[in-house]
Amino acid sequence: MLVMLGNAIIAGGSIGLGDISKEELMGLLRAKDAELDNVRLDYTVSGTHTSPAFPSWRAPGIAKEHGWENEKPETIPFRYQETLVVRGPEATLVRELDPSFKTPEGKRSKMAPFQKWSNRRGLAREMVEYG
Repeated sequence: MLVMLGNAIIAGGSIGLGDISKEELMGLLRAKDAELDNVRLDYTVSGTHTSPAFPSWRAPGIAKEHGWENEKPETIPFRYQETLVVRGPEATLVRELDPSFKTPEGKRSKMAPFQKWSNRRGLAREMVEYG
């Protein structure tokens, strides 16, 4: 185990803070944890997603009906603006497609434009908007 408290490092049970009790150490760790309560982090995620082709050999009738017989895997570029909010034991992640992002062909990404996940009040929730 390796824990960093300010400039002191606590490794494998040996403490580099002098003579400190377990209670004092737990107090320091709880104080550090409290600093991460009610935190909002905004960041950007970008990349590509490759969607597999429809398995036309499995359902030839459906493939023919929708014109998917010769479908190839598709690589979709994306850039999301994400926000992570942590309040105690609860966390919420919101992801939205960056409105200024265009694919190399000049089109908007085909990825879901909005997604939200949370674990509030002991319930895991997911909301996805498909564009």
